Amino acid sequence: MLEINYSTVIDPFLRNIRSFIPDFGGIKPGERVLDVCSGSGAQVGEYRKRGILGFGLDLSPDMLSLSRRLYAPALPSDGYFTEADARHLPFADASFDYTSTTLALHDKPAQTCLEILAEMKRVVKPEGYILIADYTCPLPASFPG
Repeated sequence: MLEINYSTVIDPFLRNIRSFIPDFGGIKPGERVLDVCSGSGAQVGEYRKRGILGFGLDLSPDMLSLSRRLYAPALPSDGYFTEADARHLPFADASFDYTSTTLALHDKPAQTCLEILAEMKRVVKPEGYILIADYTCPLPASFPG
């Protein structure tokens, strides 16, 4: 049920962010991008729509099932979306032109974030970029804050 709610309730609010990221990063068609903690796969879907070779990685089998169903239905199940811990990416060094993560770090402990970022740096090419779209926690205690 979480996967249905996420893709139908949350993803529509993130549409502008998802389309902004490849523009901001200057990602070109044919370049390889790993979206870490890819959730519903919507960012990978945006990359693929633009001819960018987007790949997703997530730890949740439910979210990966949703990703595969929405953004890679005719492809091998392990071709575009991989189940793995973001702290231990199962890819060789310098495998991607870019790595990205969207709204995935704010709820993780600081040490976990550092481990994820170190792995993202490891798998991106030396001339590549890491793209992060997130917010900080804790959020302000009051609504106006």
